[in-house]
Amino acid sequence: MDADRGQGPTSRLYRIRVEGTLDPSWSPRLSGLRISPADHAEGGAASVLEGILADRASLIGVLNAIHDMNMELLSVETLKAGTKSSHTPSKGADHDGP
Repeated sequence: MDADRGQGPTSRLYRIRVEGTLDPSWSPRLSGLRISPADHAEGGAASVLEGILADRASLIGVLNAIHDMNMELLSVETLKAGTKSSHTPSKGADHDGP
C-alpha cells in the first residue's frame, strides 16, 4: 500500500524509528512508508519511517519486515493527521524528498 493513499476507517498515521541507516529504496517492502535518516538519541544513526497504514495487519507486516531485515526497533508512534515530522534529521540529510 502506498503511504500517500487516502485514509480508510481503520487507517492510521505512524512514525516508526529503527536503529541504523535504512535506504529509501526499501520503501516498497515497507508498505510505501517514507524513509528518512535521523540521529539516534544514544548516538549513531537511526531511520524514521512515516506514513499511513491501512490497518493493524499492515503495521504487523511492516514490523515483521523490520525484524526480517535484522533492524532494531526503537519506537512506534500513532500520530494524528496533520502532524508535522518532529524527528531530528541527521546532519547532511537530504530534505528535498517527497
